[in-house]
Amino acid sequence: MTKQDNILEEWEFTAQCDSFSIVIPDGCRDLIFWAAAGKKPFWQVTSLDNAAYFVNINAGDYLKGFRLRPEVSVDIGRLLNAVNPLNTQGDITDRINEFTNLSQDVEEALESIATSPTINIAATQLGVSPRQLQRICAKTRRTPAAWLSIARARKAARAVLSGDLAQTAQDSGYADQAHMCREFNRWFGVSPLKLRTRPDILAQLNSKGYC
Repeated sequence: MTKQDNILEEWEFTAQCDSFSIVIPDGCRDLIFWAAAGKKPFWQVTSLDNAAYFVNINAGDYLKGFRLRPEVSVDIGRLLNAVNPLNTQGDITDRINEFTNLSQDVEEALESIATSPTINIAATQLGVSPRQLQRICAKTRRTPAAWLSIARARKAARAVLSGDLAQTAQDSGYADQAHMCREFNRWFGVSPLKLRTRPDILAQLNSKGYC
């Protein structure tokens, strides 16, 4: 895998009106260029969020983002220092590649967690102990259980669009429908039923991310 693969997706957005928008976790960090009317443009690197949150975006704001792969580690300070002199027309990809690193053992661990119903099964698939898997995931500053939780929630969220809620909960590995509802409220800020009526959240779920 080449350094170019450290970028999962590029995206951009221009706000047509003032909004108070929800952002749901996707298991990825984004390098974002934000240009707001009357203010100095700035760059930021998002965190690995553990819950949905809201952000104010004003009409005319322009955002350009570079979504990084979940398994990529980022030297945030040096990356921001490298891109701050540039606008979005600068050679951003080279700067990102220089100050990010993709760890193969983390990549394999996250892939296994994403396709496994439990942490123990993921560890077995990798040929490591659960404790070793935890040490690998420590490089991401997130536990295997946290990665499993977000992977399960994102896959279940897409499934509830057309499926029965109780059956989706069972198929997704939740203890019951109430358990799934609690996890949806944590990760997406809405219940499964409400999710079906939120095109803004659905659009984010259909964008590239972890699972």
